[in-house]
Amino acid sequence: FVASDPPIPAPDTPFIGAQGETIKLADFAGQLVLVNFWATWCAPCIRELPSIEALGKSIDDERFTIQLVSIDRGGAKTHGPFLEKIGVTTIASASDPRAALLRALKGPGIPITVLINPDGMVVGRLIGDAEWNSPEAQSLIRYYLDQG
Repeated sequence: FVASDPPIPAPDTPFIGAQGETIKLADFAGQLVLVNFWATWCAPCIRELPSIEALGKSIDDERFTIQLVSIDRGGAKTHGPFLEKIGVTTIASASDPRAALLRALKGPGIPITVLINPDGMVVGRLIGDAEWNSPEAQSLIRYYLDQG
């Protein structure tokens, strides 16, 4: 995890919510948001998804949310059944089929996870896959929750 020093504003780029609605990162104002970009064809992404779900279950705080964002071109009809197939059932995924949000965040590829504080500032990112349910990852999230 590399902290943004100083934090930078999250982009205003719209993407498609899990229910097909248009959303922006600003819609999560007041929450610490872990945004994970992934795709069904990305082996490291698939490897880390269960640990992201486990992190969500271990951090029981209404000020924290996880937003998966699939860059699959087929959108929800592609990634929805896939998540179910791999057993990730408690977190729905949004869609960014043209990778516009990923590019706006200057993501070099996937997987990439971006952490956005309650004020809408990007406080850091991790490029590549990680064990998000590890004690270190939980401590990282709790650290940023304590900042707010």
